[in-house]
Amino acid sequence: MFPIAVWRAAGCGLTGFLALAGAAQPVIVVDTFEQAQGPVVLNAAPGSVGSFQDGAGILQTERNIRVSGSSVAGGPISATVAGGQLTGTRPAGSLGEVDLWWDGNNNTESFSPTGLGGVNLTAGGNTGFAIQTVSSTSTSLELQLVVWTDGSNTSRVLFTLPAGAAILEIPFTDFEVFSGTGANFASVGAIYLYTSNNSGAWTFTLTDIRLEQLSTIFLGSFESNDFCGWSAVVGGAPCI
Repeated sequence: MFPIAVWRAAGCGLTGFLALAGAAQPVIVVDTFEQAQGPVVLNAAPGSVGSFQDGAGILQTERNIRVSGSSVAGGPISATVAGGQLTGTRPAGSLGEVDLWWDGNNNTESFSPTGLGGVNLTAGGNTGFAIQTVSSTSTSLELQLVVWTDGSNTSRVLFTLPAGAAILEIPFTDFEVFSGTGANFASVGAIYLYTSNNSGAWTFTLTDIRLEQLSTIFLGSFESNDFCGWSAVVGGAPCI
């Protein structure tokens, strides 16, 4: 299932909407990618390589990255966090994936499906994920976002990245049951994001992942926490 809302940030004249900002809406930050990590590079395949990074701007202060693959015939597969951006790269002729996950501050590269301890992603009325992208060299690159309540109950959504800068809005209702009875978004043990192991070359860059009340438009930047309802921007309705 693919998300139904994609709002392109580039060229939308954000400064003209700053006066419409109402009260800040509650958000839960998954990752601002301010904490540098890597590069995590897979130079030999089959195999995998990974690391974890602790710090501010990360949900429960720890992020994990793993790069795995069955072939690096075209060159190494890598993932790097630097300058507030996550960049994943796979050259033509190589086959593998980039995985990220947030499962609590457990100081290990091992995945724990209950590591977040039941965090409530719906707190404050949040209705889905907002993923801020910078670019993608392949618009057919598919990513999968999986939410775990525990080791038996998960939900998943599949989506592709646009070529240019955008904010992807992914409602909880877009997720499908992946295992068991699906995830309970009010009690989450882990969040997992990975590239599907499809063929072809790609380089993608993300700059922010968070939970928010969807159908809002970001004014200025994620860091400003200024929001306004989309209806206020395109239809003249009052800000929420």
